[in-house]
Amino acid sequence: MATYGTSDLRQSLVISGVPVTVGAVTAKGLEDAPDERMLAGEHAAYVGRSRSVLVESGVFALTSGGSITVDGVAYKILAFEQIDDGGFTRVAIASLS
Repeated sequence: MATYGTSDLRQSLVISGVPVTVGAVTAKGLEDAPDERMLAGEHAAYVGRSRSVLVESGVFALTSGGSITVDGVAYKILAFEQIDDGGFTRVAIASLS
């Protein structure tokens, strides 16, 4: 099984990153929108799409409830947390519409 580190993520940003803007700062991020089981029960299930963007930590001044633009689309920041060694931050986002 391959192991990926911070340098691999930085290379992914260069190759596949999309423009991310918070305030006047623009950098690249990796957008993710997997389907997730949001509600489960014996006879109930709801599958929805969870959106997030992975950015280098410290590049943006992130605030919950703030605005972020990912690949030209405006979103609201729901939450954010540093991952692994803290070199990157996963930002949970929600559509404004």
